[in-house]
Amino acid sequence: MVGRSILIVDDEAPIREMIAVALEMAGYDCLEAENSQQAHAIIVDRKPDLILLDWMLPGTSGIELARRLKRDELTGDIPIIMLTAKGEEDNKIQGLEVGADDYITKPFSPVSWWRASKPCCAVPARPMARHRSKSAACCSTRSATA
Repeated sequence: MVGRSILIVDDEAPIREMIAVALEMAGYDCLEAENSQQAHAIIVDRKPDLILLDWMLPGTSGIELARRLKRDELTGDIPIIMLTAKGEEDNKIQGLEVGADDYITKPFSPVSWWRASKPCCAVPARPMARHRSKSAACCSTRSATA
């Protein structure tokens, strides 16, 4: 069985890495982008099963990328979870109104984004995952404060 792919879009490499390590250990294929332009190219080329998207990105914002993706016939069905420091209720409403399927504020625990992503990834991941050895400790030292 082919693994499900998740695109992590965040301009902060440590956040992308932490999420990728945990998801790869769970059997998901992770794709990473540090800005909207890279993300869009990956989305068009690979059509991931889920997008974890930061709001505040250099250049085009994550919220604008989400708006464009949801309006596009080819990408509109891809679930998007916003992962962002913008925690005001108005921001959450705006994120959901442009089409985000869920909204998680930073700082977040791996447990909180895992709970949010599970409904979007209902099909199980592949049985064996490749692991990132150099950064696996990143997840094991973080506390889960859902």
